[in-house]
Amino acid sequence: MGQRVLIVDDSRLARATVRKYLVQAGLEVVGEAGNGREAIDMFTQLSPDLVTLDVTMPEIDGLTAFREIRKRDPSAAVILVTSLDQKFIAEEVAHDPRGGFIPKPFSSFDLLKAVRQLLNLDESDDSSVEG
Repeated sequence: MGQRVLIVDDSRLARATVRKYLVQAGLEVVGEAGNGREAIDMFTQLSPDLVTLDVTMPEIDGLTAFREIRKRDPSAAVILVTSLDQKFIAEEVAHDPRGGFIPKPFSSFDLLKAVRQLLNLDESDDSSVEG
């Protein structure tokens, strides 16, 4: 795939899991952030092709970070990840062709399906193993 991704989650374990799935699929993880403030700053610095963004985080939550990233780049590809009220979060990106949503817990298949959709990648590009 070769696409550049920023992973944002306040849980190191969650970031490591997302990293593992993305690297196995051939994506380049260019940065990791532990809160929404870091996410916004790193997005501006790194200009990734995709951001995976946890919703519940300290300092600035994921929805606020999502909206700020969109102000900076309306075409940014962002996948919101949460175990919260899924309907509310899903509605935030429901009509957004560059926004996606996956509920926690998720499998590598769930994550990579959302990645492929947002980055318009062919499924044959995915060499991942279900995890």
